[in-house]
Amino acid sequence: ADPDLVITPYLDSVGGPFLQQAAQVGYVDTKFANYGGSSAQVAEAPEISEFTYMLATRAPDNPDDEVVADFRTAYEEKFDQEPKPIDTYALMVYDPLLMLAQAVEDAGTSTDIAAISAALREVTDWNGKALSFSFDGKGLIQLETMQLATLRDGVATYTDFVP
Repeated sequence: ADPDLVITPYLDSVGGPFLQQAAQVGYVDTKFANYGGSSAQVAEAPEISEFTYMLATRAPDNPDDEVVADFRTAYEEKFDQEPKPIDTYALMVYDPLLMLAQAVEDAGTSTDIAAISAALREVTDWNGKALSFSFDGKGLIQLETMQLATLRDGVATYTDFVP
């Protein structure tokens, strides 16, 4: 078989070996795609020529993205290095933790779960440091934008889109 597109596993820890095995059997010119992982998968199979992935957040390793500039600065100050593709998982919790800290402050307590929960429910729109999102009537997160990344021959391009 000569597939036009192969969907890779979601987790980088599984997707990397998957891509490595695909490259070993000759699928280097096949297009690969995944939802939710990072370009860290391709590090185990650099001969893969095209890999597209959707980020529920943004690419923390993209120095040209001003949206994640605050995150990048905080990361570099804390860890004394620039974020890597795998750090998309850290970015996923960056704004939710900032929001939780704000709710604790607004509630005036760090121990009264009901008060903190009530303060969180008061948040309808969050213009975060890295992500902007809102909540629907059930309290479920609604992302304002997502990012599609394509890695072609080792060079990444990023496109924002509204889900």
